Amino acid sequence: MSKNKKLDIVALFLDFAILVFEAVGFSIALAHQGIGIFVYYTQLSNLLLMIATGLYLIYLLRRIFGGKHQIPRWVEILKFQATIGVTLTFVVSVALLSWMTGWGLQRILTSGAMLYHHTICPLLAVASFIFFEKYNIRRGAEIAWGITPTILYATVAIAANAARVFEGPYPFLMVYRQPVFMSVFWCVLILGCVWGIALVLRAADRAMRKPIHKKRP
Repeated sequence: MSKNKKLDIVALFLDFAILVFEAVGFSIALAHQGIGIFVYYTQLSNLLLMIATGLYLIYLLRRIFGGKHQIPRWVEILKFQATIGVTLTFVVSVALLSWMTGWGLQRILTSGAMLYHHTICPLLAVASFIFFEKYNIRRGAEIAWGITPTILYATVAIAANAARVFEGPYPFLMVYRQPVFMSVFWCVLILGCVWGIALVLRAADRAMRKPIHKKRP
């Protein structure tokens, strides 16, 4: 068995695990909060991961058992977007929400659905993306596509908060409760963070793939 096929098989198991853990996380979250969970970036990024992983898994199965089937580029970009999103969820949970909410690290990473959506699924997604799946994200447009869902969420959430359509759901989105310069600061910080995550994922993927995969033309 070739090394590439071994990587595909490990990716298959990791992606299946992601789907199972996402389903568990959503069942807990929906039972406690209903469809209101979908105002949260956490749940939206994990939903995107669930969809992207399901699609990737279908094409991965075809490649493993059906021969040389390439994963469509749009599916790879969707998985890239989702991995960026859940990585941002993990980083923000650890660096910001753990102390801004007063919950602390243990609760925000291990309590209820947060165990799956803040911790397990993001870590599995990053591990699968970097070590076992086959990407070659290009600079420019593909990096921009990678961060687009986050920009869309931020735009809608900030506008909705400014118009008092809903509150939050995160403290740094409550633009009417903080000075303008703080809103600008949070926007720059989080968008800079998501851009940095995209670049780090791209660099890590290229570093891992270089010894065994040829570059895309």
